[in-house]
Amino acid sequence: MLRWVPLLILLTAALPAVATEYLVESRVWIDGELSGSPRLLVEADRAASIEVEQGDVAWRMSVVVEPPMAEEGAASDAIWVRVGISERIGEEWIFLTDSMLGVRRGATGSFSVVEPDIEIATPETARLFVEMTVTEAPADD
Repeated sequence: MLRWVPLLILLTAALPAVATEYLVESRVWIDGELSGSPRLLVEADRAASIEVEQGDVAWRMSVVVEPPMAEEGAASDAIWVRVGISERIGEEWIFLTDSMLGVRRGATGSFSVVEPDIEIATPETARLFVEMTVTEAPADD
């Protein structure tokens, strides 16, 4: 059994470290207007959310960050981000959309909801346009 201990230590050291917390920086446009730039500190595989209210417009964004599994064949710096967006109309929250983004850590990914006649989504032409950048949260000292 002791012969396997050095091999196990070498294999463990060769595995990439998986962050437990991520910083998610985003910008959200609704109907062409920048509605907010929330920053969320998110634990891996745990939902976090934020609500933003500006005048008569309110929206909620929920985020789950998932490191890819080794068998998925993703790049070593890839990350999955599940995002849900709801808008408050009156007293009721209306679900707008959800999406899953695959991005590299530190790179910006985006998704949008557009009318059928829009060929290229931009913040100005989309009903909803979201940009997100995910990085590993700085370690506490």
